[in-house]
Amino acid sequence: MTGLSELAGDVRRLVCGDGASDAENDVCHGGNEGGKRETESLKIDHTLSIHIHVCIFARIERPEVMQFLKRFEVWLLLVLGAGAAIWVLTDKPSVEGDPQPIDASTVAPALLIHRCLLERDYGNARLDIELRYQNASPRPLILQPPDAKLLTTEGKEVPPFILAPEKPPEIGAQTSKNVRLRFWLDQEHLKTGLNLEIRGVKAEVKSTTSLDLETLENQKTKTWTGSIR
Repeated sequence: MTGLSELAGDVRRLVCGDGASDAENDVCHGGNEGGKRETESLKIDHTLSIHIHVCIFARIERPEVMQFLKRFEVWLLLVLGAGAAIWVLTDKPSVEGDPQPIDASTVAPALLIHRCLLERDYGNARLDIELRYQNASPRPLILQPPDAKLLTTEGKEVPPFILAPEKPPEIGAQTSKNVRLRFWLDQEHLKTGLNLEIRGVKAEVKSTTSLDLETLENQKTKTWTGSIR
């Protein structure tokens, strides 16, 4: 209570000090009409109350904020968040480059599979497809369903694998670009063939030969040049 009284006194001296207006001095030291003094007194009391609340909040909350920042869990979350952001920004396919205008004089497939990378995650697997696609359309192409999808031989769609900070790859109009698409597979997907389809253009990603997920080492990437065979 003594600290608050001293704080209130400091604020009142600040408001009613040498630089205060005449109206404020009349309120603090008396000597003016009763109505004006009462009105100005309410203003000064309101200002005083604001200063006191701000100062009390600063004195009380600052140690709590410091204690919060000292907690191990807070720094762990910050480090993990920064690591995820860096991974998203730097984890690019080795074949990725700047988009190139489509050269009409060069005969090249509209969709070309460079590599397929499969990483087992216990009962599932993440499939990364590194590819090049020529977007001959006059509008940009965002590589997500329904324009881009991975289908089994039976026509079942495989769900894409996209982390929260990531955005689907985009290819500008009348350009070709190397990109990477990710999908989340289960054992049933690996028992059959897989085909990537982008705006009606298809390319084989996996042959119809069954692949047993149990034969893959967990958390270790296996790479195929072209499609999985």
